[in-house]
Amino acid sequence: MAADRRRSAGVADASSGLVADGTITLRSGGGDTITVNVAASSGNNTLNAVRDAINGAGKGIRASVVNNGASAILVVEAEKTGTANSLTITDTTHLNLAAAGNVVQAAANAALTVDGIAITSASNVVTGALEGVTISLQKAAPASSVTLTVGRDGAALKQALTDYVAAYNKAADFFSAQTARGGAGTAGPLAGDSTVRSLESTLQGFSVSGVSGLSTAVLRSLGQIGVSLDGKTGQLSLDGAAFDKAFQDRPDEFQALLADAGSSDTGLVSFSTAGAATKEGTYAVQVTTAAEQAIVSAGTAVGVSGLSAAENLTITAGGSTVQVALTAWTTLSGIVTAVNSALRAAGAQAAADDNAGRLRVRSLGFGSAATVRVVSDVADAGNGLSTGFGTTPLTDSGVDVVGTLAGVAATGVGRTLSGAAGTDVEGLSVETTGTGALGNVTFTRGIASAVSLALKGIVDPFDGPIVHAQKALQDGIDSIGDRVTQLQASLGVEQEILLRKFTAMEQTLQSLQGTLASLGGTGA
Repeated sequence: MAADRRRSAGVADASSGLVADGTITLRSGGGDTITVNVAASSGNNTLNAVRDAINGAGKGIRASVVNNGASAILVVEAEKTGTANSLTITDTTHLNLAAAGNVVQAAANAALTVDGIAITSASNVVTGALEGVTISLQKAAPASSVTLTVGRDGAALKQALTDYVAAYNKAADFFSAQTARGGAGTAGPLAGDSTVRSLESTLQGFSVSGVSGLSTAVLRSLGQIGVSLDGKTGQLSLDGAAFDKAFQDRPDEFQALLADAGSSDTGLVSFSTAGAATKEGTYAVQVTTAAEQAIVSAGTAVGVSGLSAAENLTITAGGSTVQVALTAWTTLSGIVTAVNSALRAAGAQAAADDNAGRLRVRSLGFGSAATVRVVSDVADAGNGLSTGFGTTPLTDSGVDVVGTLAGVAATGVGRTLSGAAGTDVEGLSVETTGTGALGNVTFTRGIASAVSLALKGIVDPFDGPIVHAQKALQDGIDSIGDRVTQLQASLGVEQEILLRKFTAMEQTLQSLQGTLASLGGTGA
């Protein structure tokens, strides 16, 4: 796998105006064309100026200036690897970038075989050769083979479960310390707190209860894969041997036990994903309009003798544009092979086939986001001597699925139906094929998924139980403070009243003493 790289003729100095007037055009694969008009009158006739113009265009080609000690040389290179991104260059200056002898490195695809099937890729990271597997190529070794084993990683799952047990036990120790009962000064600060008791009970419940909806499975609880709860200490433990045996005997059941899982009772619908709001249950899937691919077909069938002249097809699928150069007398079978090879090399999401003698190009994906556009540089004369696409572009877009989940209108994207917000199927997505009543999808929420959702809810900074408990405590503190303030104000009023009464009593006493003195003077 390599990127196309070209060099120029050398000049004495990269910053001097030594490049002859002329025009340079460059294009990588089916990308946009870069045009550099070199002219002494414009002051851009230096090698550095040409380099900067190419790099400034930002169209998939990079340029650099290399000095070999005798002269300065312009080097241009496609940013992407593979033959689909080969450089197309014209040059009327004296730099001779388009000269065959100035190819430093020709574009090349990575080539490998998987189970005897030859595969090419524009990148060293190969996807799609094996479903769900990405292969990274490190070096070429034509004479050797590598055995690739794809399997379930039980050790990683076991470690994850071990980590969960440790984290749970740490939380249990914290709960125990905070809620300990005892006399004055020895009780935990949260002793008797209902919120903490509820949280502890919730987490314990996940550890001992099973997953509803797994009535046909053998593994339905953590206890069946080696996790047990000590009723006295509240601590979890993992029996490694029990886990290993369960994983060896029933690896397929671990997915449904621990993670979100879904199943269908027909082959026309399959579970994709679920969200936090999705309720466990079984739901009917109904499709009124099936999803469609984007498809364009040639207007005329290719004759038995094939093309009478060379022909170039430009195919755009989604965001990829591919140029396919076909030679004279290429038959329909050869055309299909050439088109598919170019599409695969470019990573374009489309494929070609023989549709009753006519060349057809279709998107690999379904739905309105899938688009295909095909145009030729040869007109369709209707005589079977060309591909039949002609010089007028043919375009098409796919169609999104339309249907319901659990009897409620769902959102369709491609072949995927997603449940409506505010319903039991909110967040549920299923893949569909065909129309009509496609069957039922059953969703179950595994223990790990349920614990994760519960913890997110517990620590929710806006609506979680801890936040509500903190608010209730703060409201209580504020209420006590208000009561203290009221009592202080009331005490002040009472004090003032008592002072006034005391003063009045003193005045009364003085008056009575005066009266008494008066009475003494009368000899009474």
